[in-house]
Amino acid sequence: MRNETFGSIVTDSSRYPENYYSEFRYLARQMTFSILKKNPDLIVMDDDSDTSFVSFYNETLTSNINKIDSLETLLANKAYVAADTLLNYFVDTNNIEYNYKRVYRIYIKLKIYGDTSLTETESDELNAIAYENPLIYGKAVFIARNILRLEIYDEELSSARLMNPNKNITESKLLIYPNPAREYVKIEITGIEKVYSILVSDITGRIIFSGNQSNIINTSSFSPGIYFVKTIYDGGSLNGSFIINR
Repeated sequence: MRNETFGSIVTDSSRYPENYYSEFRYLARQMTFSILKKNPDLIVMDDDSDTSFVSFYNETLTSNINKIDSLETLLANKAYVAADTLLNYFVDTNNIEYNYKRVYRIYIKLKIYGDTSLTETESDELNAIAYENPLIYGKAVFIARNILRLEIYDEELSSARLMNPNKNITESKLLIYPNPAREYVKIEITGIEKVYSILVSDITGRIIFSGNQSNIINTSSFSPGIYFVKTIYDGGSLNGSFIINR
């Protein structure tokens, strides 16, 4: 299962939509690294592919992908000053990283100073990011929307899917309802024979639910805000979000 799901990503042999190649490649590597970091037993499993997984993991440890993962861990632990210090040494190299840097800088400021007001420049920056497509520009888009309390429906991208050259591509859709939710949310995936994992995380990246099939999730204990859903299946992944509004 590990090799089928992540093998083409760690060996950099996955095919991505031509128009969004660098963005999809980055997000796939980010997702894979985060899962391996949280589940280190997946890195070495006593088979011939271990070398590729170890190489990928060690390489990514020195990249901005790991810095973002570490930043999210600090935010999950409410270590805002340490997170702010880490951001001072973060040099963005693409649009996805730029979004993380700008959005988390503002998010940390609000948490440290308890000031819910935004400057005109900060508001403009967040709005510009919030209206981008998260499938191209990353999770920071959702965080910007949450700070601004915006609910935006993204247009579908005709080629917005990870592609595996050895698999037939079928139409699939991630359904999340009701949205906004209160006491529960139902997650369904259509057009996929086998779903390996369903992950729900909060704004800091902390995983608060995991499963491997369609689920009705009790959200009565969730704080109001935006939550992110990632479903991993053989050949790719689907992403979505929902809002808890009480």
